[in-house]
Amino acid sequence: MKFSLACLAAVAVNAQEDDDKKFSNKNTFMVSNPPKWWNKHSADKRMEWLEKNTNKFFNMHFDGMKAEDNLKPLFEDLLDDAARIKTECSQLGNRKRRAFTADEEEGQEDAVADEGDPMAPDTSAANGTRKVTGDIKNDAKKYTLNVARWIKYEVYDLGGECEFLGKRMLVRTDRLRFYVHYAYCKQVDVDQDFCDWFWTKFDGVHPRTHGKPIRKYPRPDRPVELQPQN
Repeated sequence: MKFSLACLAAVAVNAQEDDDKKFSNKNTFMVSNPPKWWNKHSADKRMEWLEKNTNKFFNMHFDGMKAEDNLKPLFEDLLDDAARIKTECSQLGNRKRRAFTADEEEGQEDAVADEGDPMAPDTSAANGTRKVTGDIKNDAKKYTLNVARWIKYEVYDLGGECEFLGKRMLVRTDRLRFYVHYAYCKQVDVDQDFCDWFWTKFDGVHPRTHGKPIRKYPRPDRPVELQPQN
């Protein structure tokens, strides 16, 4: 019995660690090609949807909370930077695309899990979107994933300097995802199951203080080939 409990504990820890591999440190995401539905709408249109969903996400889950004043602007800054860098990078080269290996095909569930286009508004829904529904666990997952998708497919995949800047923004997305969950546990409902990882494990200490997301998602250094030449 002791052995079985130990195994279960190890599985739980591994599951939490795997859950922390989302974007910048998840190989299957970083090598993925855009799903088939991606190019059915322009990058500008998808950015417009992301900006609207930022407002909906924080209005629904953090209305009147500190996170609406402190955390929401960090996502807005990230999206502004992504759109600006996309414009600056678009003239620097063609997209690099690669075929999946057999092993990588298994890792594409994050990119294709939703039926249809998971970013496009659902005009039949009362609030005009099926992306922010009121379930914090699913909403946080889908919202941050869609932010990461835009950066990956519209900036990182351009290669060169754009790849480097895209990686930095994906690291920011990973850290902000951590902060969103922590903020919800602190300001709204500490009884959510994800609070076991984002709050209880660190005794409610702010992520910037205990440093877990900073260590888990380190800011990438500029590659030697992209450094200014003297």
